Amino acid sequence: MRLRRQDIDTPEPEGPAPLDVDIDVREHEDFQRVDEATRKAIEQADRITGDIDDQEAASEATDALAALRNAIADGETARKGLKKPFDDAGKRVQAAFKELASPLEARKESLEARFLAYEEQKERAECERREREEAEARRKQEEENAAAASEGRQAHHVAAPPPRKEPTGARGASGAKSSPTTELKYRITDEDALPDEYVERVPRRSKILADVRQGIVIPGVEPFRDKRVQVR
Repeated sequence: MRLRRQDIDTPEPEGPAPLDVDIDVREHEDFQRVDEATRKAIEQADRITGDIDDQEAASEATDALAALRNAIADGETARKGLKKPFDDAGKRVQAAFKELASPLEARKESLEARFLAYEEQKERAECERREREEAEARRKQEEENAAAASEGRQAHHVAAPPPRKEPTGARGASGAKSSPTTELKYRITDEDALPDEYVERVPRRSKILADVRQGIVIPGVEPFRDKRVQVR
């Protein structure tokens, strides 16, 4: 999957051109438009000084609040619009490299499983060899004990051959070295059995708000009235 500039900067049928990835966002016309509206809204708000003590001042404050609200909303809309091409391009990059890595991961897992199976087979073979040598040593010790008893002498100790450390892993022609290792992990078998210190509780805020608005009393929740100015 090839990522091209036109994949990032796909033009819309109408409206300003999308953000070029090589320019400063402040140079984009949408940012400049919102920047101009922001300055005007700030100037309008800053002209209202002191307390609001009459209806004329309240009217001016209402207009200033509307300008501030609109500038904030326009800025958020522009931000999302300018950011979207990057988000979309990022998703395509993620998908492309995931597609690239998927067959690698599958083959890596397959080879690792077969490699570990081989190492386990080697370990089993070594255990069996050791058991045979120890059994043979015990048999010889029994024969020596019997011979010593019949000859009236002290039996000699027959020791098993010392353990041999079989090499593990392998080294490739490239110089890479592979060897089996272990990593401590875990799986949760019963979430309900977990102590509280291992469980994170997250409030369902949307449900809390909906139930509070219906007058439902919820333990641990205190409803209150938050006064604000509504501008339409």
